[in-house]
Amino acid sequence: GKAAAARPLFLHLLEPWFFNPVSALALCLWAQQYEFAVEMITRIAVFDPSLDMLRQLDQLVHLLESPVFSGLRLRLLEPRRHPALFKCLLGLAMLLPQAAAFRTLSERIRVVQSGLLLEFQQMEQQQQQQQQQNQPAAGGTKLLAMVMSAGSGGASGGERDAHGFDRLLGKFDEVTASSQESSR
Repeated sequence: GKAAAARPLFLHLLEPWFFNPVSALALCLWAQQYEFAVEMITRIAVFDPSLDMLRQLDQLVHLLESPVFSGLRLRLLEPRRHPALFKCLLGLAMLLPQAAAFRTLSERIRVVQSGLLLEFQQMEQQQQQQQQQNQPAAGGTKLLAMVMSAGSGGASGGERDAHGFDRLLGKFDEVTASSQESSR
């Protein structure tokens, strides 16, 4: 779709942003590159969190609540189609200290979980109706499995290599390692 068509431009824009990992993460989220954003979150989690980085993560959460990211928030209504987005926001919540930004993000995640619970309950009701009619049940095991088994709408492993994601992740590691060492 639109995100796939914009990927080559995204790849060219992203590398210079690696000097500020939180800004690079924001660009990934804005460009709907959620799989890459998850990879960045896992790498950011390894850093010694400086006060500056925590402030930037706080600002990112506030930015996610702005009109620029309204599309992202709407995609949260479809967590089965965008599990990497949900996983990224969960990872971001784990990086934040329990302050205002954490509470804002936690509330957003709670809304998504409520939607998943409703969807799960609807699936259970359908299963019960089908069982009452002696028809085989159609899908739906557990809530988390339901989300994580769905297609991500992002880059799969094969697509990642084709689009240079692994090369970019290597470059991100290089840039952030040198900036971490210079800040010590």
